[in-house]
Formats: sequence, structure tokens, C-alpha cells
Amino acid sequence: MSDNTRLLVNVEDEGAAPEELEHLTRALRAELLELDVDDVEFVPAAEPPPSSRGWADVQPDALLVLLTPELVRSVVSALAQWFGRMGSRTRQLKLVLGDTEIVLSDASPEERERLVEHFIAATGQR
Repeated sequence: MSDNTRLLVNVEDEGAAPEELEHLTRALRAELLELDVDDVEFVPAAEPPPSSRGWADVQPDALLVLLTPELVRSVVSALAQWFGRMGSRTRQLKLVLGDTEIVLSDASPEERERLVEHFIAATGQR
């Protein structure tokens, strides 16, 4: 598995309850697993968040996507589409690949597409 690309995904929403973040993250994980990725893992937590239930070992808002470099573009595009369907002005989706980071927030589909293209170019992926 050493030739996998590792994409960190954080679902952020300051106004969401921990249970809602759990639901969003699990739904996103299920959607990502339908793609041709190698795996989607929950990110281990250094310390469980206060008032969390069942999340003692993982962060309720973070996923690590293991995929081949050829799939980066399609997975990042799928994440942007998923985010667009969520429709919340307080929600953000943060993607980190190596040293490159993108935060998707309240933006038009065209702006999100431009951000995705810039992110893909910055990571050196095709």
C-alpha cells in the first residue's frame, strides 16, 4: 500500500452537533467507498471530543482516502459535488494532499470547479 496517495478530508460545520458531523462523515465515507478507491479510513483522534459518543478512537469529522494517483481528479471532483449537494452556508470541506490544501465553502458550482482545478494543478496530479 506504500504507493497509495493519501487524501485527508475534513467536514467542518461550526453550527453542527457532534451527532450531525458523525452522520455527515459516515454518509461521505459510504459515498467515497462506492468509488474505485483503495480504502476510506476514519482518522485516529488524539483525544476524543467532549460529549462525543462512540468516537473515542477516531475524529468524527475526518477521513483518510487511500487511492491511486490516477483517481485524484475524479475523487476530488466527487467530493466537490457532494459538498455542493449539502447546501449549508456554515459548512466547509477541507482537502489536504501532501502540502496542498483546499477549503470548499459557500461558493457557486463554477467557483468550486475553478478551486478544484487549481488544487489538482497545485498537487501535480492529472
